[in-house]
Amino acid sequence: MTALALCRFAHFLAAMLVFGASAYLWLYAPERLTRALSPAIRRVTLVASIVALLTAMVWLALESASMADDWSAALDPAAIGAVLADTGFGHAWAAHLLLAAALAAVIVFGPPGEWAATSIASAALLASLGLVGHAAMQTGACDAGITSSTSLISFRLEEVAKHLTSGAGASYWFMLEPLMMSKSVFDALPKNHQEIILAVGSELEAFGKKGAQDDDTEVAKVYEKAGAKVAALDIATVGKWRDIARDTAWKDYAKRTPLSAELLQLAERITVS
Repeated sequence: MTALALCRFAHFLAAMLVFGASAYLWLYAPERLTRALSPAIRRVTLVASIVALLTAMVWLALESASMADDWSAALDPAAIGAVLADTGFGHAWAAHLLLAAALAAVIVFGPPGEWAATSIASAALLASLGLVGHAAMQTGACDAGITSSTSLISFRLEEVAKHLTSGAGASYWFMLEPLMMSKSVFDALPKNHQEIILAVGSELEAFGKKGAQDDDTEVAKVYEKAGAKVAALDIATVGKWRDIARDTAWKDYAKRTPLSAELLQLAERITVS
């Protein structure tokens, strides 16, 4: 469902924005910078927390429609209530909704300039998303999932999974998680602040890459210890899947718009080391 995918994207984006901004101001930003940015960031995080709460509610409605295979279920209180009361997803999502409401309340009623509570509340909101996949696999609603090695560990899916395909050696799926900042805001900063941001960004890139590679190794150990059968992708296997995709999904994507074809051509030129 395209609507569900867009809703999930907006929800993740809003929740991560609140966590990233609040954690930075709480743990990393110099005191002067925190004081200067807090009023504007508070407004941004307030809007983002409301978006997170609203999209959580819409997500529930769309999941109800998906489970019932009927769009009208998205607006049916009885259908939504049944999902909340009778499904593993519903139980996990009820907790998630409470955390989303709590996050908005923390920002609205919390003292301005104090970011610890907002950071912790938003971290809890993001962490609770792991319960959704756990519940879906536990009840049989989901047969398989694909995400980063870090998420496969933090979601504790080894408790319900029987198999793991490791992408430590090769993979056909990658996650881009850039830290973005308005160029006009960046350009308005003093030069020494710009240099600090660029230096920290370079350090974080190296830190993030090593952490991801370490988790690629660790996830196999975690799942093997839990009794799951671990299989590793290799270059040859990925190449076979790529050949299939080139003749099927890639052609379909390229036909959609000229931009789609251009993006696909650019993607084919990317090499990962």
